[in-house]
Amino acid sequence: LPDTTLAQALPDVPWETGLLLDTAGNPIRDTLSRFTSHDSRLTLSLGPEGGLDPDERDDFLSVGWRRASLGPNVLRFETAAISALAIIRSHQW
Repeated sequence: LPDTTLAQALPDVPWETGLLLDTAGNPIRDTLSRFTSHDSRLTLSLGPEGGLDPDERDDFLSVGWRRASLGPNVLRFETAAISALAIIRSHQW
């Protein structure tokens, strides 16, 4: 695949709605507190087990995404996605 920028890959994402799962982030519940409305749009991104490469992570952070952690344990990609969505949904309702 050709190299692409984050903006090219996700052209319609308002960067202030970006949430990047990263073990170095703040707890996800604390991070979600900035989304105050049930109507808040949120875009979630996560990498493989062990996280994204530092350059990939920096690309997200440089355009305003916030890091959020599910805790110190490394989860499988599928488990992390389901866990994060469950926490997000419980926060919204």
